[in-house]
Amino acid sequence: FAEIPQLEPKKMTLSRAATRRRDGQIRKIRFIVAKKAHLNPKVEGDVYIELPEEANCPPGMCGKLNFWLYGFRPPAAAWEKLYSEELEGAGFIRGTSCGAVFYHPIRDISCVFHGDDFTFCGIEEDLIWIRDLMATWFEIQVRALLGPDEKDDEEVVFGGRIVTWTE
Repeated sequence: FAEIPQLEPKKMTLSRAATRRRDGQIRKIRFIVAKKAHLNPKVEGDVYIELPEEANCPPGMCGKLNFWLYGFRPPAAAWEKLYSEELEGAGFIRGTSCGAVFYHPIRDISCVFHGDDFTFCGIEEDLIWIRDLMATWFEIQVRALLGPDEKDDEEVVFGGRIVTWTE
């Protein structure tokens, strides 16, 4: 089991981006995908698998997993534990009503997570900070940075939905 947010936390994040901060700074939205997400967490405990014939092992030999493989049930929960620990270690607080929502009170960054997709909302300087930090944890792909500046992206397809930045 792994926590999956409803659509409302994503809508909340988009609404935050459309709302100016009290200091007048503009929030932007950064979309990041963690590549091979469920292969990142290490296996806790002993999990053994039957090796395929092409491994050319003697009869009765098996393999011990160090990292989870796709197709197993525990990887989603292990992945949730891993990314949560990393975010919380960086100063994020996990949501109480939805465990897939995080907030960094010092940097004013909100985050909604779904599967291997992270949606962050904050000022550009802080979004650069979290992007660079995540790149030390996982192999990531930055999908877009939506915002009003000319260099910012205006549209992204993320989670099967089109998100567009307009005036």
